Amino acid sequence: MTRVLALLLLFLGLVRAGLAQAAEPEARLALAPIPPMLKAQAVVEGELITLGDLFDHLDPAKAKMAVAYAPQPGKRVTYDANWLFGVARAQSVAWRPMTAYERIVVDRPGQMIAREDIDSVLLSALAFHGIEGNAAIELANRGMQIFVPMDAKPVVAVRDLSYDPRARRFAATLEAPANGANAQRIKVSGRVFQVVEVPVLARNIGKDERIAEKDIRWTPLAVEQVREDMITDAGQLIGKMPRRLIRAGQPMTQNDVQRPVLVARHSLVTMIVQQGGMTITAQGKAVEDGGAGETIRVLNTNSNATVEATVNGPGLVSVRSGRRTLAN
Repeated sequence: MTRVLALLLLFLGLVRAGLAQAAEPEARLALAPIPPMLKAQAVVEGELITLGDLFDHLDPAKAKMAVAYAPQPGKRVTYDANWLFGVARAQSVAWRPMTAYERIVVDRPGQMIAREDIDSVLLSALAFHGIEGNAAIELANRGMQIFVPMDAKPVVAVRDLSYDPRARRFAATLEAPANGANAQRIKVSGRVFQVVEVPVLARNIGKDERIAEKDIRWTPLAVEQVREDMITDAGQLIGKMPRRLIRAGQPMTQNDVQRPVLVARHSLVTMIVQQGGMTITAQGKAVEDGGAGETIRVLNTNSNATVEATVNGPGLVSVRSGRRTLAN
């Protein structure tokens, strides 16, 4: 009996030792650190890129180590496998690329400074060179965009401004953000021109619609672009109708609009002419559309002569005495 009990205790001890040995690799595996992994994408807001911006599962102290300068606000940079492997090896990070095509894109968000604000600060600086009144500028680089860090004020300053009054051209350096410790410096150039406000349509209007005051807005136009026949007074538009479809924002000429049509082309009209104390009437056919007060051509259906007549009302025109009129 004693021998059997001793053998049983020995067996239980061996089983317990075997279970402990079997569990030991799992314990070691559970305690093993997770290897560093390359992030899919990185977003940074500061001036520097750290190891922690590029890799996951790093020691906190190592993650804070700076390895490169961040791109300018609003820009991005791409790092390939070779560059990443070189950084990892130099900083003792246990990572190597699985393929030669591994890479990471680092974005730096930023605030875009409105183009109107850039133009305004340049015009303010040019005021010291005698530029005043209704002036505008045109930058040589029309597509230029300036971004500043998210935590900075979106303002710019003008430095090193020069101006040629004869050519009306300028050159300057823009500093953004203004007076910032790490401000960008962007060289710009352009020209200055005088502008005049002209009325344009706020929406597309077809030939069968009347133009109302609410349909008009104002837009600046370079003085040299304003032609003699261009409409510069909103009163010349209100109540009139386009001769054709006019698109929003398009400067207009006198020929683009007309008074509401009272006499339609090819319609029959009553022709009136005053001769002395007599009033003579005849029937005619309008050769063209006409609004109140407009002069149009009318065919005298009795004589087949074409005369010029003034539109007085719907279907009614008057012909001045002395022209080839009703009697011909």
